[in-house]
Amino acid sequence: MNIAFDESGNTGQNLLDLGQPYFALASVGLTDSEIEDLFKIFDSSAEELHFKSLKKYAKSQRQILELLNHDLINWSTVKYYIVDKEIALIGHIVDRFIEPVMYDNGKDIYKDRTNIIFTNLIYIFGKKSWDRTIVKEFFQKFQEFIRNANEQSIEEFYQTTQKLINSIGEADQTDILDIIIESKK
Repeated sequence: MNIAFDESGNTGQNLLDLGQPYFALASVGLTDSEIEDLFKIFDSSAEELHFKSLKKYAKSQRQILELLNHDLINWSTVKYYIVDKEIALIGHIVDRFIEPVMYDNGKDIYKDRTNIIFTNLIYIFGKKSWDRTIVKEFFQKFQEFIRNANEQSIEEFYQTTQKLINSIGEADQTDILDIIIESKK
């Protein structure tokens, strides 16, 4: 059995890249003979085929479709995972700021998956309820803090967090962000 992985959309620590907002990871598991069967679809002597090159030509496009529709390409041989990078960034915020505070207060947010609830709440509030401009600034300041943790980036992150709190009318929606402010200690 041959197992291979490949990714698309990897922008490193730049999880706010507007040109590539998603990250995808895929894997395939096939035997040597299955791989040979699939390679026969393409008129190529290359040992490795790249979509970037193949997509340019009508003939190759038809071959790609034939590959994708082949019986060997199915749920048991191909697995994939797609991530919205904004959710990933929020997950980092939860891990780095909310989790330590909650742990110090006697709550393991990973045990009951509360970390996922926090992540989803920030994501949904950020998309639907909170000032989107300030939310974007909040995410940007977090990313800058992670890339270059110095006194200025730390202070700017907490200032933007407070700015976001101040802009929210619903007190019950600020509880999550209040935990982040508490992490400053």
